[in-house]
Amino acid sequence: MKILIDTNVLIWWLRSDQQLKAEAIKLLENNPVYVSIVSCWEIFIKMQTKKLRMPVNLDEGLEDSDFGLIPLKLDHLNTLEKLDMYHKDPFDRVIIAQAIHENLTIMTSDKIFKKYPVSFLKA
Repeated sequence: MKILIDTNVLIWWLRSDQQLKAEAIKLLENNPVYVSIVSCWEIFIKMQTKKLRMPVNLDEGLEDSDFGLIPLKLDHLNTLEKLDMYHKDPFDRVIIAQAIHENLTIMTSDKIFKKYPVSFLKA
């Protein structure tokens, strides 16, 4: 199974946050894991607006974690265009579209993701 982690899961992972359950950590340690470039963008925006502090440099954290990075492609946006508007967050909608297009399983704590035709793991 290949896992695309939502932004909240990435933040929890990099912070070693206890909100990330032991079962989720085991899955992340034993499967290929990917991060959307959109999650990085969202984190940088939150850091710039002082809504988020990160204990590690994002580049180093991703490299140390050995997570793959998913770029944003026009194909992802074409998939996004066809999605229902269950979710209003544009970052999450792109991540959902990427998971659908790339056939990845999403790990998140956001239950709205379940409304979309994508494999889902609870964080």
